Amino acid sequence: MELIQHQEPKLTITQVWKNAEGEHTLVWQLTTDGAENLTRQNETEIASRTLWIDGRLVTEWRMKRGAQLSEGTYDRSLSEDRKTLTVGARQRSASKEIVQYLVFVESTQ
Repeated sequence: MELIQHQEPKLTITQVWKNAEGEHTLVWQLTTDGAENLTRQNETEIASRTLWIDGRLVTEWRMKRGAQLSEGTYDRSLSEDRKTLTVGARQRSASKEIVQYLVFVESTQ
């Protein structure tokens, strides 16, 4: 799940997901002006820059968790009716690259 709160240029994205290790939440405090933003949570530090490019919201990020380093991009676009968010996610580390496409549909619940 992604919960997005946007009041230009401030942007807060709350990501919630589950995996074998349990449920996780990460809150990104961003701006859409291309300035570097720093998100810290527990032992994780994420430096990112976010810009509008052709109607898409693109965030490039670098993450450090202990000795692990990774980087990636989130490319977000909203449908014309503003009910469907598509996120292209790319993550690279020393050992692998992961590419995902996520589709979120507005829920009335």
